[in-house]
Amino acid sequence: MWFHLSGVVRAPAAVPPCSEPERLYRVTVSFDRCKITGVTCSCEARDIFWCQHVVALALYRIRNADSVRLRVPISETLLQMDRQQLQKFVQYLIAEHHTEVLPTAQRLADEVLQARSAINRICGAPDPTAGPPPDAHHAWHLDEQQVRFILVII
Repeated sequence: MWFHLSGVVRAPAAVPPCSEPERLYRVTVSFDRCKITGVTCSCEARDIFWCQHVVALALYRIRNADSVRLRVPISETLLQMDRQQLQKFVQYLIAEHHTEVLPTAQRLADEVLQARSAINRICGAPDPTAGPPPDAHHAWHLDEQQVRFILVII
């Protein structure tokens, strides 16, 4: 089963004499078939290990499973909206993240308005909250040091 966990992790202010203020980090963790398949964090740490904010969000979800709100995929939510609600949703989304998404939103709008564009020849649209695409690569990593064989003779 596929899940997408997202949240905001608050890093407390540094202890004096450092005067670093409290910071907020946007974190996402994607799961597929009981394994983590991807993580992002606005701290932009680029390391082989997950940053402390990703670990904090994962631990919070594990320790507070009953209080984390589960939602249907965004495509299901969009189906429940009428035209006015969809327009309001898109406009607020673009307004809130205009510097990051406005060029992409304009390009996609142009493609959707062209009847013969590639985007209009495809049924449906991608939904990152509804699971991976059928052609997604799924790799398991095996630590051979942790594998133990048990021989049972009956």
